[in-house]
Amino acid sequence: MMVDTKKILHRIKVYEERSGESFFLAFNYIDYPDMILLDNGEFLCYKINGSVLNIGPTSGSEKILKAMIMDIAKQNGCKLLETVTIRNPNAYTRLTKAKLFKTYKYPDTGVYYYYFRLEVQ
Repeated sequence: MMVDTKKILHRIKVYEERSGESFFLAFNYIDYPDMILLDNGEFLCYKINGSVLNIGPTSGSEKILKAMIMDIAKQNGCKLLETVTIRNPNAYTRLTKAKLFKTYKYPDTGVYYYYFRLEVQ
């Protein structure tokens, strides 16, 4: 499969507009060494950490990517999904059904980061 670079750059732009942060600052190979690229440019970054699937920067259809995330988690014996967002935590809870377990405010920027967990179904 070949992915058009323009499509990937478009999805990165969408990610940055929605999250308010730079994709290239949010993403690194240590925290999220695995990435799935779809032919339409949508992407999912993740890391398997024992029984936890850590979800990193993501841009695309929530329905499609959530199904992929659940499949990856099940195939690797993960029991929990964890992710972090700077978006509205109440809206994120409604969208994903995940539970907020930690809030952190970066002192230098004042930006709040919200950490969520969801059991693999």
